[in-house]
Amino acid sequence: MTRFRIEGDGIEVGLDPAELEIMARLATLLESQASDRRDPASDAVDAPLYPDDAVASREFSRFAARERNQSRALDRERFTKRLDEMKSGSILLGDADAAAWARVLAEARVSLAARHGLFDQGLPEDGSITTDTALIVLLGHVQGDLIAVMLEKMEDAE
Repeated sequence: MTRFRIEGDGIEVGLDPAELEIMARLATLLESQASDRRDPASDAVDAPLYPDDAVASREFSRFAARERNQSRALDRERFTKRLDEMKSGSILLGDADAAAWARVLAEARVSLAARHGLFDQGLPEDGSITTDTALIVLLGHVQGDLIAVMLEKMEDAE
């Protein structure tokens, strides 16, 4: 099954039931990191903008954190709402929905990778994959498929 395809002015989404169930859990997973600042996902998602200037990074974060958090919450809400609509079949994403989906998928991948130490060690070289690393890989494929169709749609519009 093709997950994403251009349909008229939008992007049609067709996830299989297992993928739909996995995607439905992402918003909860992401909200959990906001409640625990010790969560490694928080540091990865909110990496300092100026890594060589702690003062500038703190200042930027102080001014931007509220808006950034509100934007992420709106993306998750939009993502979840559209997933709920998929329970009765495929849906059509507009540009804003597609962009929100891409951001939620990216944030989920970064969060999971940070929680499982993959930034430091990468995927296992011995071929052993845990459920968590399989989820990260799946999210990468879904995100890649979505972005490829978004780019194709942009090219078609030109």
